[in-house]
Amino acid sequence: MNTILFEDYRNCPVESLVSYDILILKTSYDRPLDAGLWDSLLHKLTPNLKEEVKKYKRWQDQHNTLLGKMLVHLAYGLISGEKLDFKLYKRDNNNRPYLDNSSINFNISHTDQTVLCAITCKDLALGIDIEKCKSINFNSFKHVFHKNELINIQKDTTTQFFFNYWTRKEAFTKAIGQGILLPLNQIDTTKRKIFYKEKDYYLQSFTFHECQGALALNKSTTNKKWLDIHFENASFGTNNLSNQKYFSPF
Repeated sequence: MNTILFEDYRNCPVESLVSYDILILKTSYDRPLDAGLWDSLLHKLTPNLKEEVKKYKRWQDQHNTLLGKMLVHLAYGLISGEKLDFKLYKRDNNNRPYLDNSSINFNISHTDQTVLCAITCKDLALGIDIEKCKSINFNSFKHVFHKNELINIQKDTTTQFFFNYWTRKEAFTKAIGQGILLPLNQIDTTKRKIFYKEKDYYLQSFTFHECQGALALNKSTTNKKWLDIHFENASFGTNNLSNQKYFSPF
């Protein structure tokens, strides 16, 4: 996985990236960004998008919201070779963000202090989700799982299957653009493919550090490129994952 400093992305050869079906950009942080850098990133946004960031009280939530948009900004530049005008950054009726009058499709997810953005210009429907694995009260979530998922979750002594299926569900609902409007207990993610409204959607799981994630898209085979994005020159300490391998255990 390549590591890119946010301000140096224009030095990356676009030709080497547009051949990929999907780019997945990741950033992690363990402290607030420098105030000057924060202000410069925030300045790139339109007034309404700035308000999206500032409405959160926790600094971590503000960072996740801003950095997600900056990953879209960077990915757009890598794919198109042009600077993103954030006036194009809109939300549909399901509150899903999209770029107006653009063939580029993207999806954002974050957990704890890690943010991901999956983006494509290849006319693909996609969704991505990531969750930090932690202790949970499973009884509070039984109603959202399919009967086939429940069998594996209840046999598991860890939370591995829970977060595997949970992230697959989230990624799938984001890929079809309906969010949680679709009953989650009707979605069986124990297999790699879901047939929905005359289309096949393919599920791919990945894990790194203490996080479980999933990608859903309407194409069976794709070539993906992971990019680790740093917003400061300094390492992100314990959350610096640039040397970790990504894999699909399911």
